[in-house]
Amino acid sequence: MTEGWYGDDYLVLFEQKAPSLERAYGLSEALPGYHLVGLRGWDDFIVEDSRGARFTVPTVPLLSRHLRPFPTSILQLKAASDEAVAGRIRWYITPVVACATREMVEREVP
Repeated sequence: MTEGWYGDDYLVLFEQKAPSLERAYGLSEALPGYHLVGLRGWDDFIVEDSRGARFTVPTVPLLSRHLRPFPTSILQLKAASDEAVAGRIRWYITPVVACATREMVEREVP
């Protein structure tokens, strides 16, 4: 994993761990055709479509209508590391299961 500050955003790029995390989060079921790239901040996934376009999407609710364009070029920059927060995404490594039905999530009922 590569992580660090890119301007005001803290990014974590999963690299080799992306496929296993993608399966653990059920990304292909929630967003068919997208692949997991990493995290922006602590709440948004960075995903990529089949054409290589990148997007951010909230981790919850993980719905396609919340996809927002994300510049591919930002991932080419060298991150400014921050030892104070490096490696502190443990709660994202283990998927969290919320007590909600699919219908509730689709309606965005809290």
